[in-house]
Amino acid sequence: MASAPTEIWQLIIKFAATSEAVSTVDYQPFEPGPELQNTEESAIHERVRLRTCLALMLVSRRCRSLVAEFLYRDVCIYSPAGLSSLIQGLERSASEDGEKALGLHVRRLELLGRRSISQIATPSGDPDHDLPWPTAPIPLDDSAPSLANLLALCPQVNILVRPCLVLNTPNIIFWAHLVRDPIVQPSTHLRRLEWHETELDVRFYGNNHGARLRELVGTSPNLEYLSLSSDRPTALADLALRRTLHTLRLDCSHFDAAGNHQNCLASPPPKIVSSQSAVRQLILHTVTVLPNPLLDFIQTAGTQIQTLELAFSPQMVFPGNRLRQILVRTPALTELVYFLGAPEISALANGVRAPSVKRIRLKVDPDTWNPIRPVLRRQMEVLEGESFPELNELILHDPTRSYSSHLTPTSPLSMASSSRSAENTYEAQNDQRLDELHSKLRTLRGVTTDIYDDVERQNVMLDDTGNGFNSFGASLAQTTRRAGQAFGISEGGLRTWRIALGVVALFFSFLLVRKIFAWWSGPAAAPL
Repeated sequence: MASAPTEIWQLIIKFAATSEAVSTVDYQPFEPGPELQNTEESAIHERVRLRTCLALMLVSRRCRSLVAEFLYRDVCIYSPAGLSSLIQGLERSASEDGEKALGLHVRRLELLGRRSISQIATPSGDPDHDLPWPTAPIPLDDSAPSLANLLALCPQVNILVRPCLVLNTPNIIFWAHLVRDPIVQPSTHLRRLEWHETELDVRFYGNNHGARLRELVGTSPNLEYLSLSSDRPTALADLALRRTLHTLRLDCSHFDAAGNHQNCLASPPPKIVSSQSAVRQLILHTVTVLPNPLLDFIQTAGTQIQTLELAFSPQMVFPGNRLRQILVRTPALTELVYFLGAPEISALANGVRAPSVKRIRLKVDPDTWNPIRPVLRRQMEVLEGESFPELNELILHDPTRSYSSHLTPTSPLSMASSSRSAENTYEAQNDQRLDELHSKLRTLRGVTTDIYDDVERQNVMLDDTGNGFNSFGASLAQTTRRAGQAFGISEGGLRTWRIALGVVALFFSFLLVRKIFAWWSGPAAAPL
């Protein structure tokens, strides 16, 4: 097997060593969030993948380079010790291998992430969880690796993920060292950036954390996808977005908190976002109140937005006035994407319409959210109402096909056009089908009536025949009585007649026997 062609080994290693993490840069509707990706099953799959890669590296020397290429495509750092080991290995490979350094294979880099839900939900099992948090300012070691050093060793990285950190002392100290030095070297190959932060990051790291985010966005000339989850009201306003940025995912779920909301309202107007930004896809996570920075951004960059995805939590009603605040700022919006019933879209106010929306994508997944029938009915009434007069395409993403029968009469995956002209066509077709059905029913009713009449006639004939047989039997009985009366046969004289008939029969029998005996005993004829 070790002497197999390189192409076969490439297919085997690609199948066994490729990670299941999100590696696409382009926008995809209904992309699962990190909380749905980092499950116990994904953690088990990742451990199996690493063990498989290590086993394949022991097969032959030729497999080592192939395995290393796939193994280093997706790098996930779990601990500060793992980062130190990775930095040392990348530095040694850069000095020894040159153009074939391992850092050139890195395409996706995740910092302290991909922890399963079970690990996050049971922090008491972590021995570092009970340690006291460090107080600011955190003492820093200049010899510790930083984010700038790591990006310099991985110049080909396409996706950089900074997940929401688990708050314990090692992680806090680890990230404080990572954001210590400024990022100066441009990341020309960085195309997707996922950045998650909370208000505690500002408390522990000061302005270094926000400064590294601004530098990453500013030094990435080819950045196309930005996923930002932040509690800071000015997190988005401080960024100078480039024209290459096409997709923006925002999680402002904590903007409506009391402190942040007041600071947001009292803060000065945010910086004007670069006029060269051309964001076409906007994904909004749970927001109960649209903050001013978000509305200011949509006001500035909303002229280019074509797709709006509402990645909200279930059982949340999105009022029509908040949807109107977004629609009036996005005149070029042509597509609306959200889970059916999560959130529940309310009808717009009287006189307010969204004529630019041509397509709506709905997803139904009973494992994630199982809406009831009234919710489905209300949502379809809103979509078919006056709020979206130019809607001509309604696409249903239903992998289980559990709701297709309720929402579409023809196709199991997508609903047909729902524009006004199409509705008229459907109504005309339905009327024609109803007329045909009525004519068939009338014909069937006539045939049924004829059959009923034939059965009635046959019943009448049977009744007449039965009456005839009854009358014939009655007349036969009457004739028998008359014959008996004519011969003088009564009930008392019936026995006398029988005796007389017996005597006559005996007499004729005696005569017949005598004739036969005389013929038998007579003289024989004389011979000739």
